[in-house]
Amino acid sequence: TCSESLSKIYSEKHGMEFGFIRNGVDIEQYRYAEPDKKTEMKQRLGLPLDRIIVAYSGQFIERKDQEFAIEGILSSKSAEKVYMILMGDGPKFKQIRETYSENSKLLFTGNINNVSEYLQASDIYVSASKSEGMPNGVLEAMATGLPVLLSDIPQHMEVLEINNKYGMSYHLGDRADFIEKFDALMEKDLVCMGIEAYKTANNEF
Repeated sequence: TCSESLSKIYSEKHGMEFGFIRNGVDIEQYRYAEPDKKTEMKQRLGLPLDRIIVAYSGQFIERKDQEFAIEGILSSKSAEKVYMILMGDGPKFKQIRETYSENSKLLFTGNINNVSEYLQASDIYVSASKSEGMPNGVLEAMATGLPVLLSDIPQHMEVLEINNKYGMSYHLGDRADFIEKFDALMEKDLVCMGIEAYKTANNEF
């Protein structure tokens, strides 16, 4: 399997014993962005320089639950400080984009081939996934030097338990907890947390 937590699930629920090799991240493609590089990338991509950029990448499907993250962030006390980039496509893409078409705090990129550049321009990564194998999007964000806010599914917790200095978790489906954790993360030293994320991605993934 692609994660230790998935291996445990197969064992406990189905009595099937599998070893695991965790998904990894291409650290040549996804590279740490120093603050100056981050500013340069924001300018190149036409992103606001006066906002904290929050990224979310992945297929627009029920399991990824982008709407939960969007609603939580827009309802937070930090909402006016934030600009959110949602990368990817899928069955729910058009409906979600249409729902928020009037909101100037959100950018829907669709499928793109420069995800790494948008991650380098970002400051925080979120994932509200209901299930994962081993989340590639999270690993890519970490390799780029982003702190993470993740749902507390086993695969996300496996990533966070390696080093608790680069991210936070919230209870899956609990909007109040998501908002509380997001606002708390916004008050932290995002640069220092990002360095920890980068180190861990390089050393462990």
